[in-house]
Amino acid sequence: MFLRYPSIIGCTVAAFLAWIIIPSTALDRGFFHLMASCFFESPYFVSGKGHYSDPYTLRAEARNEQNQESKPLPQIAITEDAERIFQSSPPSPLDFAVILKNLRRMGQRSVAIGLPLAWSDADMISHSALEQQLGEFDRAITSAPLSRKPSSSALPLAFRRASLDLDQVQGDIKLLPLVNFVSMPNAVLGNASSWAGFFQLESEPESSRHHLMARWDDRVVMSFPLLALIHQFKAKPEEIKVHLGKWISLSNSGSFIPIDEFGRLALALPDTQNASIPAEKLIDAPDDFLASFRNGMALINNEIPSADEATLRCSKENAVAFALLSARSGAWRSKSFPRLPWFIEMLIIDSLLCLIFGLSLLIRHRFRLCVAVIAGIMLMVQFALFGMAEIWLPLPALLIACVTAFLLEGRATHPRKKSFKELIEKKNWDTQEL
Repeated sequence: MFLRYPSIIGCTVAAFLAWIIIPSTALDRGFFHLMASCFFESPYFVSGKGHYSDPYTLRAEARNEQNQESKPLPQIAITEDAERIFQSSPPSPLDFAVILKNLRRMGQRSVAIGLPLAWSDADMISHSALEQQLGEFDRAITSAPLSRKPSSSALPLAFRRASLDLDQVQGDIKLLPLVNFVSMPNAVLGNASSWAGFFQLESEPESSRHHLMARWDDRVVMSFPLLALIHQFKAKPEEIKVHLGKWISLSNSGSFIPIDEFGRLALALPDTQNASIPAEKLIDAPDDFLASFRNGMALINNEIPSADEATLRCSKENAVAFALLSARSGAWRSKSFPRLPWFIEMLIIDSLLCLIFGLSLLIRHRFRLCVAVIAGIMLMVQFALFGMAEIWLPLPALLIACVTAFLLEGRATHPRKKSFKELIEKKNWDTQEL
């Protein structure tokens, strides 16, 4: 045997150590991501540890448009009110109460208000009327800007109800933006069942990435468009799972949002916005005015041209972010890639080692060529099983066995056959010695 026994023992030890140790490590997950990238477009998300009891599960975005609801959500715009329908511009608390009452009349069961409800000179009656109308909805999602100061304030109940525990977040939580008070102290955040998300992070510099999360003491608060999306998918805050730098899982059904390590949306916002309905059009509209839209939730955004630039930019970003999240997070397909039973995997590895041992009779360059071909065949078999049978082989162990055999054979050579002339000369030399 020109591949010495220590060499084949080394291949065997390397293969079985890799079979035991490598699953669930970064190397094995890297091989899985490499295979997944050949079949699925980004974004896709991998969970599981690659074990027999916890196999890799890949969730990829479904491109089937039939999975998306054809009707859009009604988007209501707060405008300049050129016809002076309301008491004031921007609308007063009483004007907002009238808008909400008309939305309820038209069958909307929930509302998401993407602008702060804050007035410094509003009377108690107007505030009570607004809070009463907010309480008529199954779910009211309000918003307010957040910032940071030296001393922390208590987290408002509406924000706390829609916040996450730190245990629901994986990754370096210190990278999330820090906030500790509401910039508008007079902001109306809704009733006892409402959710509140941040409209803007005033303590953070402007960024091309849309912030979805921030940390307030021992809680993680979420942005307004993210809360609206969570409600749209009928999820609960306690069901949300976050992996910073990878994704936000909206529910156990597998709806995901790609994020970076700072909790920002990892998708660029398009420079477009869906058409909206001026709020004043709702006052005298018939009950079926919103029949062409999806029933359930209405979005209210600020589109007053005279508002400050930062407010208009945030309002547009929130509307576009929700539209983008809603479009990309609606349909996900989940596939599990289980491993074969352990005894079958061991049989595959043993068969490969026997094949390498048999090929060791070849001279060095032919042996190495055969080992390289075998490694390529292993890759093609895994590629075929990944796409057709959704099975994950112990690919690292198989490849490490081939690499070890390739390297250890480097010093083993096949003896060169002597020519006829050399044999005659050797025979003559032996005769002269005699």
